[in-house]
Amino acid sequence: MNVLMLGWELPPHNSGGLGVACYQLCKALAKKDIDLEFILPYKAEHNIDFMTVTAAHPQGVSEVIRAGIAYDSYKYVLEDGRVEWHDIYSQQLLYEHSVERVVADKPVDIIHAHDWLTFRAALRLKMRKNCPLILHVHSVESDRAGGKTRQPPGMRDRRNCFWLADRIIAVSALTKRAIVKDYGIPADKIEVIHNRLDAASLEKITEASDYTYLEYLRSQGWHVVTNIGRLTVQKGLVNLLQAAREVIAREPKTMFLLVGSGEQYNELIELAAELGISKNVVLTGFLRGKPWRD
Repeated sequence: MNVLMLGWELPPHNSGGLGVACYQLCKALAKKDIDLEFILPYKAEHNIDFMTVTAAHPQGVSEVIRAGIAYDSYKYVLEDGRVEWHDIYSQQLLYEHSVERVVADKPVDIIHAHDWLTFRAALRLKMRKNCPLILHVHSVESDRAGGKTRQPPGMRDRRNCFWLADRIIAVSALTKRAIVKDYGIPADKIEVIHNRLDAASLEKITEASDYTYLEYLRSQGWHVVTNIGRLTVQKGLVNLLQAAREVIAREPKTMFLLVGSGEQYNELIELAAELGISKNVVLTGFLRGKPWRD
């Protein structure tokens, strides 16, 4: 069976959990009798041997470079040497047409697309290849907006993609309920499959930790509470710090370690100060590899 995966990132060139979830899912699927190809919007070295990783570049583009760790913008280097910059929405449209060109002559039995950024491309391929389409939903717009109602660009497109897909996978029951409520999709069309991390694939802790100060705190009777994730409204970190103040009032020797980056970084630093718990809160910024493991 030929399975075509459409996704926006893979480790080690990922900005968060989406790439990790895709990697772990594909690694498990590769153990089955299937041929996997994963199409990204950019080219990078991933050192993956269990599937084919392909970069979907538009015609006339020699290289696509992500600007920083986030999704904000992409640098397109054209074959004639010119450079163009694209935001996330124009990049999505370019990806849609590039994927169609890349897989035009390839056999495809199932299309499996991750998150809204790839859904238009997936629907275009479904119509061209006449094969089943699975949409894998890692979050919905109301989730990303912290529960607020908003109509972002492409909202109607997403609803159409949901209706025309053969099956939908949600990463949680909460996400499934949101798809039903926000987009009017029948619940029996949606399957909940939770993300999973293969612990055996993680590096073993064999050498000294980069965070010896945490070990020292523990030796002095401190508790350490860790949150690893993007610093964004949907993660509820404002609520976490407000709860932290109550915890610290009862257990003063508690340290809260926030690992990750995001648009709320400065806001959370200011909030910790306002709550009077700055000395109990550490923000590490984005980490990967050994520092992340430690």
